[in-house]
Amino acid sequence: MGGLSSGQLNFIDDNSILSFSGTISLDGGGFSSVRRRQFPVVVNLQQYSGIVVTLQSTSTTTLDNNSDDIKVPLGLHLQFHDTKDSFGYASAFAIPITKTQNEEIQIYLPLSSFDRGTRIGFQCTNNCQIDWSIINGMDIYVLFQEGNFQVKVDSIVAVVEDVQRSFDIPNVTFTNVNQLGNVIEKTIKNGGGLYDYDYKELCIAVYKSTLNTIVGSSSSEDTTNNEEEVVSKKIKSMICQGLQRADLQGNDKVNIAWTLRHTLDSVLEEIGRKTKVVDSSVWRPDMGDDTYLQCNGVTSGSSGAYNIISKSDSPTQMPSAVSTNTETTKPTIISTPLLPSSSTNRPSSTNPTIAGSTNDTTTTSMPTLVSTTTTYAPNPMLMISTSSSPTEVEVEEGGEVTPMLVENEVNADKAMLDTSASSSSTSKGSVGTVFVFFSVGLYAKLYVW
Repeated sequence: MGGLSSGQLNFIDDNSILSFSGTISLDGGGFSSVRRRQFPVVVNLQQYSGIVVTLQSTSTTTLDNNSDDIKVPLGLHLQFHDTKDSFGYASAFAIPITKTQNEEIQIYLPLSSFDRGTRIGFQCTNNCQIDWSIINGMDIYVLFQEGNFQVKVDSIVAVVEDVQRSFDIPNVTFTNVNQLGNVIEKTIKNGGGLYDYDYKELCIAVYKSTLNTIVGSSSSEDTTNNEEEVVSKKIKSMICQGLQRADLQGNDKVNIAWTLRHTLDSVLEEIGRKTKVVDSSVWRPDMGDDTYLQCNGVTSGSSGAYNIISKSDSPTQMPSAVSTNTETTKPTIISTPLLPSSSTNRPSSTNPTIAGSTNDTTTTSMPTLVSTTTTYAPNPMLMISTSSSPTEVEVEEGGEVTPMLVENEVNADKAMLDTSASSSSTSKGSVGTVFVFFSVGLYAKLYVW
């Protein structure tokens, strides 16, 4: 259909990690995805609270202090399908910025966050809901974020416990205010573009990830004598106010996105990269004279620990509900896993476009699948089987007519990239018991446009 995005699916590190990489081009298209369209057996996830995605950091989100190539969080959609209708239901999250490659990142997505239902390019607006008792397919999408990407997936598991505050954001150090400002400005460019394409969930995920990274960052190593820290306690307090305000806005995605955007703008103003707003109708953090607000930087959800402290007695370390030295234990499977059986939009005033691609299929042999009695270990995307024979992995570019994910109703809100628009409005712990519904063997198809 003329789109120039690309994608490639490989299994690396002795077939223990799924690597999905490629390039997103906004010239005529803008997404790449890998899909498991039809599980062999329907999966029941009703008894679980959410999904934990375990990934490895890559060069596409690693902050290189010696490079002018500014890296920002990569927003993803994890999407599930049920057997009752043809809608897919997605939850948005972001791979955060990291200091080095191959850092383990864990992100919790509550089942309630899978609330974006789409079908053949149209988003459901009639209170559509996924049926978690009859899950039969899964997709991962990279959408409308121009440039190269790589996603390395260790595992995707369902967990019983709500662990949204269990995973700390990877620690990074901003060496100077220009680097901090560049990261924020590129985050606004990417996240604002997603908002304008009507991907508010992805916009929120990208904005939140950068804000949490700044909150969880270390002091700059190049500050000496009486020089100010690059990320001051005041900046962290401003961000905590923004994150807390967003938490209190429930599921109002428009206002949450704008609250986070205004928080990013306020940091740019604080470091002198943007003229301070004087419009009282535009929300900004309210800095008191005597106190700061502290919170934790987490990979997803709420930090859950907003503490007011005296400016004259502010501790060096951020508060934490759990000791940061606690390692996340790998949970065990509580029952014999089933063999699993068997899109998002952008505003447009024209009819949806159907996108497809030519077939280009390759087949790779996979190793023996793990036993159903094995305790959980990082494995790609992934399904457990009692079979002792190898499984084939089919990688296909295009292959079937795939919808360009389009909505033909233009969002009436101001563009997120319009800087003049006003607002309307932990440390690692035990993950708990899980259901591993994907393990070593994967039959997947790759779709790009």
